[in-house]
Amino acid sequence: MFSVGLGRRAFVESLVALPFAGASVSAQTSSSPVKVAAGSGRQNDIIKLPEDIHIQSNKPRDPLLIATDLTLKPPAGVTIDHIVYPKSIDLTQPGQRQPLAVFSGTVTIDAFLRIGADADTGESTLAGQLRYQACDAMVCFPPARADVQWTLRITPR
Repeated sequence: MFSVGLGRRAFVESLVALPFAGASVSAQTSSSPVKVAAGSGRQNDIIKLPEDIHIQSNKPRDPLLIATDLTLKPPAGVTIDHIVYPKSIDLTQPGQRQPLAVFSGTVTIDAFLRIGADADTGESTLAGQLRYQACDAMVCFPPARADVQWTLRITPR
């Protein structure tokens, strides 16, 4: 989920596909542009994982595990203010000294954008990539990346 605040910020959300183990979780990304100006505009960004799958949090306790990481490439005049990951849950695994910090179920990542006065009006693309490692109760799959993209419609104040 990408959030709107005070001033010229954008709130964007959309569903992301997560491929792993030769399959992928279905994704639904809105084809409608996200309207942004002086704190307006909204669309959904939610990751839905199958019941038996989890992904490592953005701060895994085991340094050998791959952290979930959202990297965004904003268009000119748009900056990423900050990204907020959800609170992880503890998953106890046999043979592990401490629980794993993971995300499961529906996961929402908040990215706060700032739309500068120099941003061109009209449609722009906000592209990015989600890096993650999915696991089930028995095995972790190879690390993967999912491309993400939203269309921003920047309007004058």
